[in-house]
Amino acid sequence: MLAAAPENLGVIIEDLGLIDYRTARELQLSYIRELVLGNAPERIIFCSHPPTITLGSSAKREDVYLSDQELASLEIALEESERGGEVTYHSPDQLIIYPILDLNNYWRDVGWYLRLLERSIMLTLADLNLRSYQINGKTGVWVDCDGEAAKIASIGVKLSRWRSMHGAALNLKKNTISGFSFINPCGLGRVRITAVEELIGFVPDLDLLKQSLSYHLCDLLKQARKRV
Repeated sequence: MLAAAPENLGVIIEDLGLIDYRTARELQLSYIRELVLGNAPERIIFCSHPPTITLGSSAKREDVYLSDQELASLEIALEESERGGEVTYHSPDQLIIYPILDLNNYWRDVGWYLRLLERSIMLTLADLNLRSYQINGKTGVWVDCDGEAAKIASIGVKLSRWRSMHGAALNLKKNTISGFSFINPCGLGRVRITAVEELIGFVPDLDLLKQSLSYHLCDLLKQARKRV
């Protein structure tokens, strides 16, 4: 499904549905190559992945607590990734967003871009009456859960000539939480992971959630573009 972004920003919204991690990565790489050549528009990709553990550029294999044989028996893929960060877990019970953007059009600052992704997710959660926040030095989005900070969204990106790939994963269903027990998530050690369903008691309409997230991200990008 393809749609135009709000306010004629020129960004294409693409929904890939459930897709394996490797195929999604190859698609992103092809879009990046086209973007560098000036032959393609910027895009925001939505998708989800079958159970997959990914190793970022700073990851250590020992941060995955399962052997290759155990991963195979659980049908969990293990993939290396050029994104920043360490180890994370993906499942069909997440909403994943991969913006393919040219930051030359906005701010050439990786910290600014990470905060932008965090902020877009926070605004989306606010639409569900969920208060979320950022923690200095810990990339991602956090919520209060039974009196402690819990991570509800993970973020890891790759920039090539200021063109972006990879992005963010928002935990939707409670089923995805258990998968993080197989890893040292983002190198944080003992950290609580939560999901939207755990907090509000149901899973929101996925199409409405995608509309909300794409709107907030595009609105933030539009504001940044005006200042360039």
